[in-house]
Amino acid sequence: MKLKFILLLSGLLFTISAFAQKPSYGIKLGFNTAKWGIGEPTVTFKNKFRVGLVSGVNVDLPVSGQVTLQSELLYSMFGSTFSKNSEYAKYKVNYLLLPVMAKYNLENGLSLLAGPQFGLLMSAKSNIDGDQYDFKDDMKKTDMFFVIGADYKLQNGIVLGFRYQHGLTNTETDADVNFIKNRAFSMTATYKLKHSFSETLNSIFK
Repeated sequence: MKLKFILLLSGLLFTISAFAQKPSYGIKLGFNTAKWGIGEPTVTFKNKFRVGLVSGVNVDLPVSGQVTLQSELLYSMFGSTFSKNSEYAKYKVNYLLLPVMAKYNLENGLSLLAGPQFGLLMSAKSNIDGDQYDFKDDMKKTDMFFVIGADYKLQNGIVLGFRYQHGLTNTETDADVNFIKNRAFSMTATYKLKHSFSETLNSIFK
């Protein structure tokens, strides 16, 4: 599965490089507020958000007029925290994400974006009343999301972003009526590089 993900990423980068217009690159950092969507819960509990890190790189490719294609490679934290009386269970699931979104740029610095996102599961761990577990084998290795959001470019070039990520598949290996789907809001800041990643690294280490 990781090989397929690498091939998918390589194909995307090759497609981007084939466009005539010059892409712009950026480094992204922010946080997720994630909570699992649970179907038909069998017990009464409080389902709380988990706050986690999101970081990675992105590329914006001008397509036509005010439309650009934006893709990213992100490490992102999802999961949920459940509590009932004195009992609790914290679930931490981390993904490598590859969103590919259409972005419409308005004249006032605001941009609207939407598109699909592919997720590759990296780890899944839980803390249940103080006991630690690794439940990665109980989770599907991939997930698909629909993403919608907005960016705002400041005068200093930093791009502030807000988006909602809606998981489309049951993340459990043995799917049943009590499905679990990823949900998350994210807020990020992106620093746009003046040159490509390779040119930037060459200028740093030359």
